[in-house]
Amino acid sequence: MRITAYRTELDENLHNVLVKENSYNYPTKDLKKHKTVWAYLDGKKLVDVVQAALDNDMMAADLKKKLVRENPGHEVTFRCE
Repeated sequence: MRITAYRTELDENLHNVLVKENSYNYPTKDLKKHKTVWAYLDGKKLVDVVQAALDNDMMAADLKKKLVRENPGHEVTFRCE
């Protein structure tokens, strides 16, 4: 019984130390300024290249090449937004 109470107190103290060491004060507006690469097919937004590459476990550059190769006769452009 005493060991459990001691262990709980120790875990709680460790948790408090870890939270204190890992608490960073990032401004929230900086977290919302993420940029990504969008692919456009004939001027219409098609896909988020970065997210699609992550979902398919491949490099963004490889996905860009694949998008161009699989859409012959269409204008494929990429923009960072």
